[in-house]
Amino acid sequence: MDILDRAVGKWEDIVHGGGEDGGADNCSLCQEFADEDCEKCPIKLDTGEIMCDGTPYKDWAAHHNLDHKQPHVPYKIQEGCEMCEELAQKQLDYMKLIREEATNG
Repeated sequence: MDILDRAVGKWEDIVHGGGEDGGADNCSLCQEFADEDCEKCPIKLDTGEIMCDGTPYKDWAAHHNLDHKQPHVPYKIQEGCEMCEELAQKQLDYMKLIREEATNG
């Protein structure tokens, strides 16, 4: 559970504290499960896909790539960008849902 709490904390910091998304470099789930092709990652167990496909994260990354011309992490909420705020909140909500599902089994 600590791993999921840290993953949620990352997104809470991005949404509410000006934190940065360093991709796998600051994702507790990636650090734990990426070397196993995400096999036991709670996100893969939810989506059936690897590398966060099927989650709001893909829209967050695409928004930075296309709209902010930022091809690489770290990503953060850009000042005055409502889309950044919306997409980061969606990822935070998703991570909270994953944590809740893991907790309630």
